[in-house]
Amino acid sequence: MAIAFDPSGERVVSCGRDGLRLRDAKSGSEIKAVKTATVLGVAWSSDRHVLFVSWAGHGAAAPVRAALAPTVPVRLVSWPGNGNPLPKELGVWDVEDAAPPRTLKALTDNIMLSPHPLAFDTATGRAIVACTLPDTIGNERGQLQFIPIDKPDSSQVQTLGRGMLWSVAVSGDSKRLVTAGGDWCVNVWDAERRGRMLHLGGHIDDVRGAVFLPDGRIASVG
Repeated sequence: MAIAFDPSGERVVSCGRDGLRLRDAKSGSEIKAVKTATVLGVAWSSDRHVLFVSWAGHGAAAPVRAALAPTVPVRLVSWPGNGNPLPKELGVWDVEDAAPPRTLKALTDNIMLSPHPLAFDTATGRAIVACTLPDTIGNERGQLQFIPIDKPDSSQVQTLGRGMLWSVAVSGDSKRLVTAGGDWCVNVWDAERRGRMLHLGGHIDDVRGAVFLPDGRIASVG
């Protein structure tokens, strides 16, 4: 469902319905893998640990097949067929250690995780989780959860405007955030003060994702 390169660019981690996989970025060969619950997003922390957002507990680490498992496109991850909210969590995987992934923080059950739900701010050491507060169609509100890796219980929340939140990304200098969502716009935020710096319209439907390019420009997908 998502991939992320480590800070050196030498390794890449991918995630999906059967867990987490670490590969060599040049050869594509698998280095190691762990079987977990469905993982929706991954990011590397500044100490080269893998952060991930998953559904209902990561379970025990175990070898998995070399081939990538098929994934199913999702709009927003929220409720299973029985209508009950799925437990969600922010976890960490130390790829240099044999220990299994562990939970950093349980997330609120009644949120809907975004399809691209995770970023890491190297300046503050915080994971940023993108989600949506469910409501009637058109009245949903996006939300960002700022979770310090060293003190995960000291998290903070910022509720955004109306519309589902599709993605969040951090600029290379950690000074700006960019979000994309169901308001048909891309928004740029001051990472420290969290005020909106720029509102980019012009799309004719939901904006599925937005990222910062190395030169500071923004690329978006509608």
